Amino acid sequence: MTLTSIAVGAVVGAVLELSLWPYLQVSGAHPHIVFIYVVVVAMVLGLDAGLTGAFVGGLALDLLAPRPPGSHAVALL
Repeated sequence: MTLTSIAVGAVVGAVLELSLWPYLQVSGAHPHIVFIYVVVVAMVLGLDAGLTGAFVGGLALDLLAPRPPGSHAVALL
C-alpha cells in the first residue's frame, strides 16, 4: 500500500465516523474508527504509514466537523 491509499482510507474512515458511527453503539459507547484504523495500519505497515494515516484522518475529522483545526490531528499523532 502506498501512503496515498492509506490517506484515502483515513479520510473514508473519518467520513464514516462522522456520518454513520453516531448511530452505532457497542455497549453504549461509540468506537473511534479512525483511531482503530490508524493502530491497525501502524501495526501492519509500520510507523510511517501509521503517522500518515493519523495526521490525514485527524485533519479530515477536524475539517468535516465543527472542531478547532488540528485538534484531532495532534491527538491521533
